[in-house]
Amino acid sequence: MTEWLLIPGLLLAACGFAADKAPSLLRWYFLAMFLSIPPQWGAARFVGEESRYYLLVYCIVTVAILAFVLLLTLYDLTWHPTPFRLGLGCSIFALGAVYVAYAGIGTPSTAQWAQLIESFVLIACSGCIGLSSQFNKAPSWRMIGLTLSVFWLLQGAFRLGFILNINSRDWLIANDVIPPLLAIAFPVWVGFQLRSDFGSGTRLASR
Repeated sequence: MTEWLLIPGLLLAACGFAADKAPSLLRWYFLAMFLSIPPQWGAARFVGEESRYYLLVYCIVTVAILAFVLLLTLYDLTWHPTPFRLGLGCSIFALGAVYVAYAGIGTPSTAQWAQLIESFVLIACSGCIGLSSQFNKAPSWRMIGLTLSVFWLLQGAFRLGFILNINSRDWLIANDVIPPLLAIAFPVWVGFQLRSDFGSGTRLASR
């Protein structure tokens, strides 16, 4: 991440996290993204993005974030009439997308394997939560589910594009800007939407 994004990124992500009407699980997801910014920036700044220590930091924060991605998706799947079929279908689609990237790479490095796995989880969960959220009884959660779906799909697709174009200077520059901007924009947008549009109807629906 470029230095100029660090402080505004933290402040803007905090705005979304501070949305008092956000469901608790979503707030934890915001927090995981919020806390992932300083260690990744610090590792990139002081040891370099090619270092094994940066890779370790990246993997740790990514696992933490993906854990909440999976939890949010599993919660949402409980609303779908056929969750297993939906999950299987989305997983097959994601696996196909990741395989295309894998075939284009040839022999992935450790860092590329980590990004392939991350992309698989994000793309699979994107489809699951985007479709299953529409069965939720809370209108606000349907909005959140669609937003998460688009956000995760963009993240996963960008990761695949990046590892296929790792030697491109343009993609290296884009990697410094686009992922952090997405991570900033999502919680801010959801936070403002929850505050202005949905009022007290933003809690997770009870069955």
